[in-house]
Amino acid sequence: MNAMTKILTAGVVGLILTSSGADAARADYAVTVIENPTPDPVIYNYRWGDYGPWQTMVLQPYSSMSHWYVMDNFSPVPYLNVSFDFDRASLSPNTVRNYSLSSYRSFNTTTGKVYQFSAYAGGNLLDLVAVN
Repeated sequence: MNAMTKILTAGVVGLILTSSGADAARADYAVTVIENPTPDPVIYNYRWGDYGPWQTMVLQPYSSMSHWYVMDNFSPVPYLNVSFDFDRASLSPNTVRNYSLSSYRSFNTTTGKVYQFSAYAGGNLLDLVAVN
């Protein structure tokens, strides 16, 4: 085996090992998708689990947002906690709904458990319902 053949063989073996290693190290995600099929923006707060920081999201009309969390092989899938004002017409601070949403485990950050905001009572009231 000459030097050039050894280099090519080592390169091919390295490529094969890198490819199989990348598949084995592929990330696993908890994914929840929230859709807004209404003509108005929806503001909600969310956090993963019970101890993460709350973050605010403004979901534009007719759009969706994929929320994802990097998993390991040993942890259970965490809940996505969501809080939003369900009564758009009221100025009362007591019109907040809180949900713990399920997630699907996925190998990408866009395919997950889907929830959808639903407006009723003339668009003044909101709820969040599971789609799949």
